[in-house]
This record gives sequence, C-alpha cells and structure tokens, in this order.
Amino acid sequence: MTNYILHKKSVLIIIIIIFNLTVMAENNTMQFDKTKQGIRIQMLVNSSKGETSFETMMKIKEKEILIDKVVSNSPLFKDPNKYPFFNIFDFVVREKQLFIFYNDFGQIFMDAYMNYNDDIKEKRRYFIGKFGIISYENGGDINSVCSETWVNNNLYFHINAGQSYGGSLNELFVLKYDKVKTIYFTETKKLIVLKPVRIRESGKEWYEANKNVNTKSETDIEKRNLLSQFYNIPFSYYRMTPDNDIYAKENTYLWNNGLEEYKIIHGSISNIKELDIVQKEQITNYIHYILSQYTLVEINKIDLLGLISCKTFRKYDIFDEDDTKIKNFTTSFSGNMLYFFVLVNSSQLHIVRYNQSSNDWLIAGYTEKEIKPKE
Repeated sequence: MTNYILHKKSVLIIIIIIFNLTVMAENNTMQFDKTKQGIRIQMLVNSSKGETSFETMMKIKEKEILIDKVVSNSPLFKDPNKYPFFNIFDFVVREKQLFIFYNDFGQIFMDAYMNYNDDIKEKRRYFIGKFGIISYENGGDINSVCSETWVNNNLYFHINAGQSYGGSLNELFVLKYDKVKTIYFTETKKLIVLKPVRIRESGKEWYEANKNVNTKSETDIEKRNLLSQFYNIPFSYYRMTPDNDIYAKENTYLWNNGLEEYKIIHGSISNIKELDIVQKEQITNYIHYILSQYTLVEINKIDLLGLISCKTFRKYDIFDEDDTKIKNFTTSFSGNMLYFFVLVNSSQLHIVRYNQSSNDWLIAGYTEKEIKPKE
C-alpha cells in the first residue's frame, strides 16, 4: 500500500513538473530575432506570476550578453498579442557601434552602444518621436520598420511606425554630431517628366529584323529610331507628359513600340551597395540632369553617396484548412519612396526623392531640427 501511495505521489510530481515546464514554455516568447554582420540581437519576453520581462540579448562570437531588461507588472501583458506594444524593430551595426531601435507604446527611441568589444559599454538613449495609440481592442497591432544609410559618417534613417487604427510616425531622421535631428523638406517641385523605360524582348526581335530594312513607312522609321535609344542599355529615360490622359496614351504608345516601364530600384534592393555599376551610373546621370534643370547652381560633379528604400509593412491573415483564422502575420518590404543622397560639386549634399509608383521626382531643399530629449 505504501509503495502504491509513493508511486502515485511520484506520478503526481512528474505531472506537476511537466505542467510547470509547459506553462514556462508557453510564457516565453521570442519577439525579435535578427542577425547583421555577425551580431545577433534578440528580444525575449518572459511572463510569470503577473510579471512580464522584456530582455534584449546580444550574441557575438558564441558569447551571449544581456544588454537590457525591462520588467512590467501591467495586467495588459496577460494577453501575448499586446507584447509588441514594447518591442525592438531593428538595429544598425557599424564597426564598433550598435544602434537598437525600440517602440515603447508609441514612443520611438534608439539605444546607442559605442566602442563595445564582446561587451556592452557607454550606452546612450536618443528619443526620436512618438505617435498616439489607443487600446489593442480598438486600435489593433503596432508595427514599426526602419531603413538606413550612412553618408559622411552620419546615420540617416527613415522610420515608418504606427498602430493599425491609431496614430503613426513616418519621417526621415539623421544622427549627426551626437544629436538626432528630424529632416523637413522645404517647398517641393514635383516632376513627372522622365520615366525609366527598357526594351522588351519583342522589341529587340523587331529591331534586329528591321534595323537595316530600307522602308518609307514613317511608323516603322519612328519605331526603329525609338528602339535604337534603348537597345544596348538596361534602361533609359523617356520624357512623359504630366497630363493624365496623355500619360496613359504614352504608356500604350511605349508598349506598342516594344518598350515597357522599368523600376530602377526593385523591392529586394535596400541600400546603395546592392546597386550594380550600370544602375548607379544611370541613376547618377539622371539626377545630375534633373538637378541641372531645376536648380540655379552650376553642377560640375555629382556623387551618389547613399540610398534609402523606405520600408512599409503589410498584414496577412493566416487560415487553417477549414478556413479558420489562426493568427495575423505582418511582414515588411521595400515601398515606393526612395531617398537618394547626392554630393554636388564635392561640397553640398542634396536629398532627391523618387516615388516609383507615381514616377514623381521630388526636388526640394531641407532643414534639420534637433529633437529635444523626452521630458
């Protein structure tokens, strides 16, 4: 009888241990996990006994370091769907500098770690901005994405953050001389005059078959002359008319003549290092042209120093085989707005914007306003 009781107690203890381990496993969430240049940054969320902790971990050279920990007793975090109200959304590594971006209930800030060596030292926090939020039940999820480039040792970054049905923040910033500044563009000139175009395969075949044909057809001569401009290059620019009706007709005209619209920056390209030599040369030449036409400065030299392809996010609903909604899934991807950072005459930095969707080239000056620390 005693052995039977002991056996039952042992079984009960095992069940309790298994239950506790299961609960622990269910209450541990890997909320962020990304690797850049051999450095892995993670955010692990642990929930136990009404307390929720958010741990920021760095893994480098097989070494794991806890670099930050935030603990909350808020009942809000009883629902794991609300964990992303406090989250890491990206980080930047350069030499011995590490910058981690956080979203804290609509407050955006960046933690900077300088001169680390398998350890974390000299942490500094920069307040970047904020947006209004409402409850998860009414406002939905919070999402944030960041795109960045280095220009002359200054970190330029674009942040797109917001709540599904709440506020948002969508701006360009720069970390310069140890201060974060918002970039504001002055009066903008919108240009829809040149459109990137490339030759289609059918256009190449037609041109090969007709380039040496002696013809009096004005239509064929016009088509041959048009295709000759695009035959030996990946893409070039075609002058368009801003009027919508004419613009649509010109698109049809290009297609009927063996040409098609071409996106100079595809979704997979996010920085200047991913541009090939031809792309970089074509873009530089065009920006040289556009600035020469619409600024009063004589341009003798232009250098393309940086590129930001602004990211956005899209939400998907995931369903099982019975079409029952399982969960929401959010992913980020490169959007339509591009920022080109160009140095004119080896002295003046210009930021030229281009909307790939509408083919708007936006030319403007800009100012930098320092962001005051959060009070």
